[in-house]
Amino acid sequence: MYRLTDHLREELKKPLGLLVKKGKEADYIRKNLLNKNFVITVGDRTTESFVLAGGRPKLEIVDLKEKRSTREKTETAAEEIIKIKNEPGTISDEAIEAIKNSLNSHKRVRIEIEGEEDLLGIPCIIYAPEGSYVLYGQPNEGLVVVRVDRDIKNKANAILLSMEKVQN
Repeated sequence: MYRLTDHLREELKKPLGLLVKKGKEADYIRKNLLNKNFVITVGDRTTESFVLAGGRPKLEIVDLKEKRSTREKTETAAEEIIKIKNEPGTISDEAIEAIKNSLNSHKRVRIEIEGEEDLLGIPCIIYAPEGSYVLYGQPNEGLVVVRVDRDIKNKANAILLSMEKVQN
């Protein structure tokens, strides 16, 4: 398991990709992402926004919470649901394995997290194929759109390796 450090917490407040301002997400999704066949959504609002705009994510990761408050189930396009644990402020080994397996599946998968999914965009970027898109929410700011390429994979891997490695 990898645990977030205080230094990284500050660094991760900066978006890893394009920030689409709050309120403009649906238009951006409809104009730029619905024709993409490999999109990963991280977060309940992000997943719901993408699905309601007509998108079908390859992988959805949700924790059935929004800003720490429990919410009703979100819209989904998944054909399979996997439930795992991931503590707040961490990336569990179980989450990494579930992401890898889901990205290799022929089905559209939803991973439901008991705990928190906030940091799981990092392993999604690392293991997603180049040319795919990872979407996640930037609290109170909007939607972050990451087009996966070698540079962002290297950056995400460096972030993961700079986290504190702990035994679970």
